Amino acid sequence: MLSEHWDEVAAAAFFKQAAAYNELPIKVVIDKSGANNAGLENINILIFLAGLLCFIDILKVKYLNNIVEQDHRFIKNNN
Repeated sequence: MLSEHWDEVAAAAFFKQAAAYNELPIKVVIDKSGANNAGLENINILIFLAGLLCFIDILKVKYLNNIVEQDHRFIKNNN
C-alpha cells in the first residue's frame, strides 16, 4: 500500500524525526499500511547496523481506528 505521497522513505524519515524528539519506542502499533511497516523495518535495520540490540516491536492491527469509530456510533445514530 505504498503511494506516491507516503512511501518507505517518507515513513522512515517520519519515524527518525519522531525518535529525534523522543526516545526510541519499544513497541509501535500500526495499521496495515505497507509504508509504515517498511519504514519501521528500515529503522530496525539502522538500529542493527549501529550495533544496538533494542529493536522496535511492530504490532499490526488491521482496523486501528475501529475502537474510535465504535465510540462515535451512538452519536452518529441519534437523529
